[in-house]
Amino acid sequence: MPTFIRFVPKPASPSLFVVLILIGISLNLRSLSAQQLEPAIQFAPVEQNGQLLEFPFYGGLDYFIPQFLDIDGDNDLDLFVFSPFRKRMTFLENIGDANIPRFRFVTSRYAGWEIRSWFYFVDIDADGDYDFYQDNNLGGLAFYRNAGTAQTASFVFETNSVTDVAGEAVRIDYTSFPAFADIDADGDYDFFSGNVLGYIEFYQNVGDPDTPAFLFETSAWQNLRIISGGLITPGPAATAAHGANGIVFADFENDGDADLFYGDFFHSGVYFLRNDGTPHNATIVIADSLFPATRPVHTLGYNIPRFADIDGNGGVDFFVACQNQNTNNFIFYQNVGTPAFPQLKIATNNFLTMIDVGSYSAPAFADIDSDGDQDMFIGDFDGRLTFFENTGTTEAPAFRWSTDNFQNTEQAFWLTPAFGDLDADGDLDFLTGTTFGGGVVYFSNIGTPQLPSFVRNNLEIENATGRSYTVPHLADYDNDGDYDLFLGEQIEGGVTILENTGTRQQSRFQFRQRIKPELPVQYSAPALYDWNRDGLLDLFIGLYEGHILYYQGSATPDSFIFVEPEFAGINVGVHAKPAFADLNGDGAMDVIVGESAGGLSIYKGIPGSAVAQSRMTPASFELQAYPNPFHTRVRIALRTPLELTDAPTVTIFNLLGARVAEEVMRRSGGGVWTFTWQPASASLAPGVYFIKTNLQGFQQIRKILHVK
Repeated sequence: MPTFIRFVPKPASPSLFVVLILIGISLNLRSLSAQQLEPAIQFAPVEQNGQLLEFPFYGGLDYFIPQFLDIDGDNDLDLFVFSPFRKRMTFLENIGDANIPRFRFVTSRYAGWEIRSWFYFVDIDADGDYDFYQDNNLGGLAFYRNAGTAQTASFVFETNSVTDVAGEAVRIDYTSFPAFADIDADGDYDFFSGNVLGYIEFYQNVGDPDTPAFLFETSAWQNLRIISGGLITPGPAATAAHGANGIVFADFENDGDADLFYGDFFHSGVYFLRNDGTPHNATIVIADSLFPATRPVHTLGYNIPRFADIDGNGGVDFFVACQNQNTNNFIFYQNVGTPAFPQLKIATNNFLTMIDVGSYSAPAFADIDSDGDQDMFIGDFDGRLTFFENTGTTEAPAFRWSTDNFQNTEQAFWLTPAFGDLDADGDLDFLTGTTFGGGVVYFSNIGTPQLPSFVRNNLEIENATGRSYTVPHLADYDNDGDYDLFLGEQIEGGVTILENTGTRQQSRFQFRQRIKPELPVQYSAPALYDWNRDGLLDLFIGLYEGHILYYQGSATPDSFIFVEPEFAGINVGVHAKPAFADLNGDGAMDVIVGESAGGLSIYKGIPGSAVAQSRMTPASFELQAYPNPFHTRVRIALRTPLELTDAPTVTIFNLLGARVAEEVMRRSGGGVWTFTWQPASASLAPGVYFIKTNLQGFQQIRKILHVK
């Protein structure tokens, strides 16, 4: 039987309660594919300042690492972009040519990898294709060899710990973005990694071009120490601030040797350290602490430099990924000189154009001008409300940026809008949450449905003050014709339900119940929608951890059924804020998610993909795990009399909803499918985990306990 978790109501409302049902082994629900979704970065045209955005619904750029390379052997440079918060790498294929690049989104999870905090493509075995390194989360390198071709990459995991010739792990500092370069012109790639002390560690490749072998040479290459504020001093005497860093090598002056470029956490620019030695024997000297000299990079710091001949003119162009700045942070300098005499000219502060309001975007959709289509609003952490008017149609939306301070409603707190007609005058009012202790702020529309005009007003909301990072959502939860209020907040990821006990003309919200998810989460952002089309509102809770909890509405009064810790596989990295809207009028609901990076991600609903509720009986679908609790291994078994065409998959999540393992089950006979999970117990934290299986559109979730 399912496990029922009852939350006792406030004494003032003794007849009301909310029950969350944690799915057990006899789950009798259709999976979350009640409607199918697909990512849609270019869902609709979006115009800002007269420019069409290339990737409007990319999700924003905030703390990211780019690398340009020709991964498909078509003689132009493709682009990989990794966000450590998302732990996934986006692949943008260059479908233009070597002179005029044009990028097309391919995937946000290249090769299915879950990247940790750093990556680097390099042809380490000199076979003409790119191999792949990333950090292993243990201060070392993991390596994937490209067993494919220059045109069709195929990566094979080789080791989770690259070692040097002494058998010791090659080290990287967790604050560093390291680099490879052939610094001694022997035809193979050496390895360099900065550290938090401001030094550069150097591993010489003493192997052959096709067989790398790393020899640790020094923890202070060239006796350099990089200190913020433009000061570079040798040896251990320097004491000024220093920190995280990113490095890259490039033959900027086309003299046959590799120069060094260095970005530091505390430095607003990029250091240029020229190689005045030879291709075989480097001698690094200070060239410029504010590069390029004609118009230096100037940001909030932690600039990751990159070079690539993006326009095919023979001279390397210069790119900067600024980690400490959440807008105007992918800077592109075009090299308008010659290879021998480079001249960098700034082209744009946003090499990839997209919706990006800075940080912690909070989307809402409403027909604010009564023209029959959904306009787009985005709140942000700085208290601004950005408005994109829908200038298209109900079937073909097109958004145009209008203002980043809609109706002069800017506040001194995180603005999280929720629209609804709260006074029954035929136009839309809106609420917003606050950052610290303010609860909810009400803006009343004193204009008309076509020409809104908002003023801050009073609204009676019981028990709302004293809460931080509040996120409101309006829905008629009790079907009485007015809006009730669901309020997310920071503490324990709880969602408070406030019933509208006033009139349609004068809303009054009274405490009804507080929902506290079983998972230990924070910063909840609720949304309600009848996802499975059974006539009951389902509850979705966006979390700080980047994913969305999915609870199905129940026929039992005031109850929800916990279905999915990561709804539709959506994970935006940090601070998911979901919204639901049928933006193109096709009858399929689209899911729009805000995130900490300041942009929006759209998951397009597929028309006709809705499915009916399951009539499967519990006996036909049984999931077991034993021993439970477990220490070193747990055997997971799925028993069903159904004839399966595809092997079921088992996915294991931790309490934060993060995926820790996934495997296809094997047939054991007699309608039983099994998988034995034997994690590295030393690195697996003790505690509760969830097992999820999908079986021909049905799913089950079971709780297991890992003990030391």
